[in-house]
Amino acid sequence: MTQLDILQELPLAQLHESIDNPRKYFSPSGMTQLVASIRATGVWTPLIVRKKDDGYEIGAGARRFRAAKEAGLQTVPCEIRAMDEDQFLRILSFENGPRENVNAMDEAAGIRFYRARTGASVPQVAAEMGVSVSQVHQRLKLLDAIPEVQKACWDGTITAGHAVIMARQTPKKQSDYLTRLARVASFGEPLSVRQLQEWLAEDDLGEL
Repeated sequence: MTQLDILQELPLAQLHESIDNPRKYFSPSGMTQLVASIRATGVWTPLIVRKKDDGYEIGAGARRFRAAKEAGLQTVPCEIRAMDEDQFLRILSFENGPRENVNAMDEAAGIRFYRARTGASVPQVAAEMGVSVSQVHQRLKLLDAIPEVQKACWDGTITAGHAVIMARQTPKKQSDYLTRLARVASFGEPLSVRQLQEWLAEDDLGEL
């Protein structure tokens, strides 16, 4: 925390989510768990906000903000930062990951948003995130998946590994394999990423 940062308990009424937040989907089951946790112990990780107009704009912690409202809290701990637009966009797009355990789909949307707003290249984003270039490419590949596959990844029905592999297939194949994965999962153990790759290899051989 720099000298310009202030840790303060702020009323929820003074906080608002950023209209630029690329994170649009919040898992209902995950929210239910978070609300229950906040009701029991409160909000331990401060939200990161900046002063904006007559209130504070949330850079990190939109999920905690929503859960705190549902839990009936009046205030939450906030780290008030003096940030320029690029710094705020980084927080909003992907630097929130370690705090919120951000889903891979949300991370993908954040990377796409940040690149669109700043013109950053994939290597530049990778350097700012502290990850490999291939990981950024894999996250962006998730956005090629059909909506049903993306939702399954958001909900945790399939992993990001499954979704990346499926995103490389035609829309029809993605739909077919999602159905097959759900059918296998209904019998117990979910199919591993390696098993999915083997399925695809066998099917490709069958088409030759």
